[in-house]
Amino acid sequence: MLAYYCDCYAGFSGLDCGNGPLCKDSHICENGGTCKHIGDNAVTCICPAGFRGNKCEISEYDEITAFSEGAKGPSPGVEPIT
Repeated sequence: MLAYYCDCYAGFSGLDCGNGPLCKDSHICENGGTCKHIGDNAVTCICPAGFRGNKCEISEYDEITAFSEGAKGPSPGVEPIT
């Protein structure tokens, strides 16, 4: 098993130094996503299951529901969200 150690710059922490100053704002990632620093001035969001997008702002469930409802109304056996 390989082991490594990261020596983080000031303001960065974590096993891979992925916790940085741009992630201090808890509103960067939506829907429970986890912010991760990926460079000097960039972040990415690690999205939980069921969400995607740059900020985890897209619900995959909503897309499936909208696609199945289409212009004809809900598919048989699918209850619309109210």
